[in-house]
Amino acid sequence: LRHLLVVSEVALALVLLIGAGLLIKSFSRLMEVNPGFRTAGVLTFQVTLTGGESSPQTVNFVEQMVERLKALPSVQTAGATDSLPLTHFSRITVAEIEGRPPIDFSKVKPGEVTPVSRPTVTRDYFHAMGISVKKGRAFTSQDARPPAGSVIVNEAFEKHHFPGQSAVGKRIRLMAGAEARWQTVVGVVSDVRQSGLAGDVMPE
Repeated sequence: LRHLLVVSEVALALVLLIGAGLLIKSFSRLMEVNPGFRTAGVLTFQVTLTGGESSPQTVNFVEQMVERLKALPSVQTAGATDSLPLTHFSRITVAEIEGRPPIDFSKVKPGEVTPVSRPTVTRDYFHAMGISVKKGRAFTSQDARPPAGSVIVNEAFEKHHFPGQSAVGKRIRLMAGAEARWQTVVGVVSDVRQSGLAGDVMPE
């Protein structure tokens, strides 16, 4: 019985050691993953607002808040978004591409349509987060208001929907409905780990 107990204890100790080793290995791999944004010298906080995100009051409040933050000492730049990376919150939709057959949701099978993450950002968000613009341009003040119809996509979106070509200048429509309007892609930014460090980057 004593020998059996010793064998069992050794076996359990080995299981714990192996589990700890795998955990440390997984942790070190995650630490090596590039999240796609600057992690040092960035301060983030959350503000909860009432009303719609596109209401004039909300837009004006966010614009004034960002400008006041920029004016603070030692602040280089500031931006805002409704989907901060690694917070497991993102708005999911689908995208239609101009010139391609429209999506018929009555005939679509599960997995046939690639989901698209749709965060809303202010014009200096990419600069504030250290997200590089790979093609085209970043947002300008002219893009801030709804009539502009400008969007920026990530590299995963470009690779999926426009393999072998640039997405800049192409027109897309989000939410795949008649009420949605066509928007022009003005830039492509590097991929950001929006939902977590593990797994593939979602088109955005």
